Amino acid sequence: MGLAEVQSRIASIEQKIASLNNNGVPPVALTESSSASAAGFSSQLAAQVASALGVSSTGDTVSDSSTYPQGSSEAFVQQVRKYMGVPYVWGGTDPDKGLDCSGLVQTAAQKIGVTVPRVTWDQQNFGEEIPSVESARPGDIFITRAGAHVVVYVGNGKVIHAPKPGEVVQEASVEDIGPIKTIRRLMPNASEVQARGGVSTSNTLASQMSVAQATQLLSAMSGTQGLGASSSAVNGLGTGTSSNLTSSGLPLANLSNLSLAGAF
Repeated sequence: MGLAEVQSRIASIEQKIASLNNNGVPPVALTESSSASAAGFSSQLAAQVASALGVSSTGDTVSDSSTYPQGSSEAFVQQVRKYMGVPYVWGGTDPDKGLDCSGLVQTAAQKIGVTVPRVTWDQQNFGEEIPSVESARPGDIFITRAGAHVVVYVGNGKVIHAPKPGEVVQEASVEDIGPIKTIRRLMPNASEVQARGGVSTSNTLASQMSVAQATQLLSAMSGTQGLGASSSAVNGLGTGTSSNLTSSGLPLANLSNLSLAGAF
């Protein structure tokens, strides 16, 4: 290997370290006293890891022509759209016969490999609570009618739902669905799934670590402690967290080598 090639590889590694360290700017507020919600912290952490891996983050739209990973919120929205026009049937879970509001959510989720409770009274407590419509992203569900109805947010101020007997699964505007009791995030988005190596779980990487642990991990990944620091940092997080990281679909080996990803 010539000197020029060695220098080129070193430069590539340094660029990757700089991207992981956000060029010296803290990417998220990593303090235990931060007022940011767990949902916001989780999304920001996942977005940073996804960016380092060269994965595009999702926007407020889901393309029907794109291919999204199984178990992602975008794949969920695509599946929900396939049921547009299906008649409303109370208690329905068979698209060939009819769906009710919660049956639409459960059936579409099952098709992409995500298990969701059957009725709205359980769906309203499932997943991660999102604080506002402004924080919602495509694939989140809105519980309305004091817990008796559920709709799927599909972006750009629109939802899809099975409204009532005599109607079909259809799109509506958020402002037309009435008061929202709670907003729930049932699954990760495509960027979060890909950042974990294409494996979808109901919990994000960030939600399995305390803020302090995530701070330690990000500090190691930034390269400030050297290229080998990531592995030792992960080992220092404790066996519970280490096993959670592995089971989440992001192997520990990926974390220790992340700063070198794409450099060779």
